[in-house]
Amino acid sequence: MNFFPNVTNLTYTEEPSRIHDIENYSTINSKSILQAFPTVSLNQPSCGFSETNAYFESSNSCDFDKKLINKHQLPLYESTSDILNQTESTTYAAHGSIIDKQPIFRRLLSAFFHNGLIGLCETVTQYQPNQQVPPLVKKIAKNLIKIIDTLNAPANPWILSSKETEFNLWTIKGKDWKNNVVRAFQWHPHSSKYAVAFKNDIVKIYSNNQPHVVLKHHSQQNITCLAWKPFYNSIIAVGCANCIIIWDTESSSVLLKPASSCSFILSKRYHNDIMDLQWYPKSDFLLSVASRDNQILIWDTMLKTCVPIKRIGNVGFSLARFSPSGFSLFTADLSTSFRIWKPVDYSSEKWINLHSRCSSASWSPDGSILLFTCEDCSLLYSLKFLPNGKQELDVVCDMSTISLNQNEISHLDQSILNRNSIGGYINDICWDLTGQRLAVSFKSKNLAMGHLNVVALFSTKFQPQLQVFPSGFISDVENSWPVAINFKPEFEPGALLTIVWSNGRIQHVPFYFNRIVDDYGKHETITNK
Repeated sequence: MNFFPNVTNLTYTEEPSRIHDIENYSTINSKSILQAFPTVSLNQPSCGFSETNAYFESSNSCDFDKKLINKHQLPLYESTSDILNQTESTTYAAHGSIIDKQPIFRRLLSAFFHNGLIGLCETVTQYQPNQQVPPLVKKIAKNLIKIIDTLNAPANPWILSSKETEFNLWTIKGKDWKNNVVRAFQWHPHSSKYAVAFKNDIVKIYSNNQPHVVLKHHSQQNITCLAWKPFYNSIIAVGCANCIIIWDTESSSVLLKPASSCSFILSKRYHNDIMDLQWYPKSDFLLSVASRDNQILIWDTMLKTCVPIKRIGNVGFSLARFSPSGFSLFTADLSTSFRIWKPVDYSSEKWINLHSRCSSASWSPDGSILLFTCEDCSLLYSLKFLPNGKQELDVVCDMSTISLNQNEISHLDQSILNRNSIGGYINDICWDLTGQRLAVSFKSKNLAMGHLNVVALFSTKFQPQLQVFPSGFISDVENSWPVAINFKPEFEPGALLTIVWSNGRIQHVPFYFNRIVDDYGKHETITNK
């Protein structure tokens, strides 16, 4: 489907077709659902976890992960120390300056062609004094940038803002984000491979029975998100602080060609601090949102051009999620509101007065329910899409802090579990593609404590109505906290949860159950009207 004809003809309007007020939905019974958790022994740290038909088990075998990887032919992940130590010796460390070695004329021409006058001026200002750019030319370029910024300021309030740190990456991602060994993780939607972005600005692709691929680029700085292109085995988008890099990670291509030959950059002036990337289902277009830009961009990755959807206020974005069918798009901004868009014509409905900005969201397999959470809030919300076209909001449950069994706590080593409770503010949620398992991570209500080293697991049903049943929880043996939680899209025995801990450890948790076959298995096709 070609979305560009529809998008190009859009008018720049801020008004949604309907506005809903969420303020009336913020009350719920204060009893935490975590009180219904089955008893889980924490007397000894466990090396592995699994669940079989809602029966949760832990294992103290140090070979648990290795056996699991061999059983299901999962990619083998190397140790964190090896990853960080080899950064400078990797094949791609020298490729960061390849583009800089191009002739100045060719680079300036390329900058003007892709980003216009502002791109040309920015490129001129980036050259060092010894790189044949006269100081007068650089001064003129800087003044032109200031003039262009002033002219564009009414459309984007971030341009001339003096509050540079108000909504920067560290503020939005959390105070621990900068020091996390792993910044982002993403399973491939169709293959047994995954991508891992590290704090030293490299991305590694791990595949089963294949050597891992290292991706490094001089513009690949402060990586925030990863997105595999659907129905392509080797193409991945990397979201960075100031640009998006599209990689072709085919092993033969990457190993034999320089970085500039198997990657290209997508960037737009003012579209900084990329927060989320979403490929359109069944298409070649990429959607991006940024915390310092109040526009949603749709990229044609073949032409390397983009079109903004609509200007929708004076704040940036934190999240974007397509429904599995692509009929709906969820976007959350940095205020207390979010929107549900129809990608066919980009009409939208807006929900306002949330408890705080939306921090995480996940769709049901059939796109009929959207689960979401808010920053510094323990409530799990659901937004149901009814057959008559209406949207119905509800509070699913409260996940406020509860105390663990005091008898168990007395046996715990506080270096492993430096707290006596679970639950609190919801940090992230992930719903597997069968709609039968849900994972939730938390951060403490005491902001000084930061994130909790616990992932809570639930069994779920979404038809005929949404039901959530506590299953168990996982804590890390080294008292680190979950940086990312991600379900493997295809796992025949049930569901496979991957947890990335702050110390760089990647843990797989298998769920073995009989899948419920529903109509959502029949994919629909989006058509132009």
